[in-house]
Amino acid sequence: MELRIEYGTTGQLTLETGADADVQWKPGPAALARPIDAVREALAAPLEYPALAAALVPGDRVVMALDPGLPGLADVLTGIWSVLAEAGIRPEDLLLLQPASLTPRQSLDPRSALPAEIRAAVGWQMHQPAADNSTGYLATSLSGERVYLARELLDADFVLPVGRLGFDPVLGYRGAASLFYPGLSSPDAFVRAHGQGHSELRPEDDRPLRQLIDEAAWLLGVQFGVQVIPSATGIAAVLAGSLEATIREGRRQLDIGWRITQHERRETVLVSVRPAAGPTTWDEVGAALEVARKLVTRGGRIVLLTDLEATPGPGVEMVRNRRSPSDALQPLRRESPPDLVPATQWTQAADWASLYLLSRLESNLAEDLFAIPLENEREVQRLLGGAEDCLAIAGAQFAYGEITDDEEEEE
Repeated sequence: MELRIEYGTTGQLTLETGADADVQWKPGPAALARPIDAVREALAAPLEYPALAAALVPGDRVVMALDPGLPGLADVLTGIWSVLAEAGIRPEDLLLLQPASLTPRQSLDPRSALPAEIRAAVGWQMHQPAADNSTGYLATSLSGERVYLARELLDADFVLPVGRLGFDPVLGYRGAASLFYPGLSSPDAFVRAHGQGHSELRPEDDRPLRQLIDEAAWLLGVQFGVQVIPSATGIAAVLAGSLEATIREGRRQLDIGWRITQHERRETVLVSVRPAAGPTTWDEVGAALEVARKLVTRGGRIVLLTDLEATPGPGVEMVRNRRSPSDALQPLRRESPPDLVPATQWTQAADWASLYLLSRLESNLAEDLFAIPLENEREVQRLLGGAEDCLAIAGAQFAYGEITDDEEEEE
């Protein structure tokens, strides 16, 4: 059996396995061939909502809450802008507003694919929650929390959230509305939303934070959104329409394309990470390792293919030079660093199984983090050449892994 597995920005591994090997391949949903056309079609025939052009009036000030980690961001923005322009929206009346984050991410100008004269007029800014007068009071939630959002959102005539729909360790499911809180809110919102994740819960289980996010979107009066479902190498689907309808349909498609359900754990799980936008992040790597940990046997092998070279955050640094991975878990919980989630995901994976890493990190750093560094693709091939029981997952940062029992399902 021969598998071609893409990882990083340009990497590709051709994996050959023996004829008797039990190798299961999970490539994720297929990528769209013409994503710009898919965006235009989704906006022309939204789910449970009139076409986007019908909701706009020339001269409207439009604020697009835009996910910085959106796959195919340039194509998505190009498709949306063509519809906005046809509806009479001027470039100078459009602001691309991207949320803040606790973990650093390289800011790529989302306007780069637009024509030069359009690019120069369209506004773009990153939310600065700690800046003076950057947020305003929206309303008080049902739970009694005072919700503050970016003033640009409060002053807009039309707010259009555009985000990636996917699994999330804290929210269960994330979507376009997730951009509003805490990313486009106040510093206090980041404190309230910061958490380690809920690995004991399934994505569909109730999450108070997710309910607050949905309520904030409703209080803001946002009814229309664009949800992008990723493929391992691009965009799998684009959904537009009412937030409720797009989330409902998006979750259905996400469960079909990215939910990996197994009846037993595998001895070896190979996961690849191809970044959605910009350089590979520790968040993406942590998410992939979490999937692998849930599907590999205790003491088995996790093989991670990535081109990660980003500087570790304070949480990951706390893992280094401990006697064992588990020794880092209590300090992480106590200190709650900004990169708590990926640091915890890495630590738990290294504590559960043997971790082999192909990356651009220094070998001594990988070893300090309880990983066995792989120098090149040949070493990966040699490592896996004799594997008789292997599960391979492309774009694993987008997946959700779970082990189910037939008897439990019948009950």
